[in-house]
Amino acid sequence: LLENVLQISRLDGGAVAPNRQWHLLEELIGSALHRTEAALAGRPVDVRLPPDLPLLSVDGLLLEQVFVNLLENAARH
Repeated sequence: LLENVLQISRLDGGAVAPNRQWHLLEELIGSALHRTEAALAGRPVDVRLPPDLPLLSVDGLLLEQVFVNLLENAARH
């Protein structure tokens, strides 16, 4: 949690720039689901994405971390 707060502070302060690259949203979500398997403890997660979703120009690591945080929070609450 502390590392996430520090990373956000660096981004907000301009000390770190996002590393934007082209990513498939499906892959980022899949990676986040893999990282949170233990936290989800077998709970079903239904992911529905349109088949024609374009590539996204994003910082893949940061967006994946957003999904991980959301999934972990959902599992806790």
